[in-house]
Amino acid sequence: MPDLNRRHLLAGGAAAWLCAGSATAQEDPDEAARAFAARHSFNGVILAGTAGRVTYQQAFGLADFASRTPMTTDTVFHGGSVSKWIAALVVLRLVDQRRLALRTPIASYLPDYRRDTARLLTLEHLMSHASGLPNEVIPALEANLDLYKNGIDTAEAVRRYASGDLQFAPGRQWQYSHSNWLVVQQIVERVTAQAYAQAARELLFAPAGLHHSGVFSGLVPPAQRVATSYRENDPGSAPVVIGIPTFMQMIGGYWTDAADLFALLHAARRGPLLSTASRAELFRVRFPERRYALGGRVMHARLGGAERAVMEETGASLGFRALGYGPLDGDEAVVMLNNVSLDADDMEPAALRMLDGLAGRRQARPLSDSGPACVPTRLRRGAA
Repeated sequence: MPDLNRRHLLAGGAAAWLCAGSATAQEDPDEAARAFAARHSFNGVILAGTAGRVTYQQAFGLADFASRTPMTTDTVFHGGSVSKWIAALVVLRLVDQRRLALRTPIASYLPDYRRDTARLLTLEHLMSHASGLPNEVIPALEANLDLYKNGIDTAEAVRRYASGDLQFAPGRQWQYSHSNWLVVQQIVERVTAQAYAQAARELLFAPAGLHHSGVFSGLVPPAQRVATSYRENDPGSAPVVIGIPTFMQMIGGYWTDAADLFALLHAARRGPLLSTASRAELFRVRFPERRYALGGRVMHARLGGAERAVMEETGASLGFRALGYGPLDGDEAVVMLNNVSLDADDMEPAALRMLDGLAGRRQARPLSDSGPACVPTRLRRGAA
């Protein structure tokens, strides 16, 4: 399967707690980042800060092995499934403009979609993976890795890959399906009368003041200093490339540098980007056993001596891996991006230690009052 992967959760078992930090003292977040990078020979960018202000950023390794191009803090990466969270933000911007509604049947927006399911499905079902639509687009991509060249538009892609019989009643179960996002993309394009990339730029990236991120299709994002993707952290590795069809931009077309993702993590929690109601919808978990909200997940971790809800935005596309974490009730955030297939499960412990350290800096309380950063082990997962 192409590496536009979803997260897979380990099933069963009691909820033991995995602790990422010391049992007696919070780790300095900068030191946690350096120790992690040294231990994993990290190849990518790590950035952290509070209140939208960067307090640590460092680039490690090479953006391209063949040319020996150094990694820089403004190197651009593919965001993988973080694209779905970006799509949720775009939709919620339209909700705030009263051009869309999360719980209105999609027949109101797509009158030409098959009637028997259009009257049942809502944007909330689609963006929380509770629609029942079968995941038909990934088998199509597996069968034809040059699918991005065929030039079909989103409406035709929906007809071919996102119009199957429902596998369960919408809202009753959770099942990860990329096909959901084809329908969401068609709705956004229909309502805005724009291509999705343009709509995302006008609704999200421009209002948030982001100039080093966007949505792309084809082989390479339209940016300078784009990292090359590799299956492993080996200078002898060959690049791995796959094209993103235009109709899959909500699935995996997001590109960014670390600073823009950091800024967006802050804007999604604070400020005028979203209304209070839309912000609550973005982070409301629909299926606790999956931790899934709208386009992303929310975990619980022990930070600064207290259990806190943490936004958990991760993605994988080929060798690219993206991670953005931050507590919902605070303004700390950590971003990790790499291009050598180092998964979120490998990056997460260090990200939690860094968040724990950032929380400790802000609270300025005795170290003995704080516990380690922890996450329930039964909620651990594989690929993003």
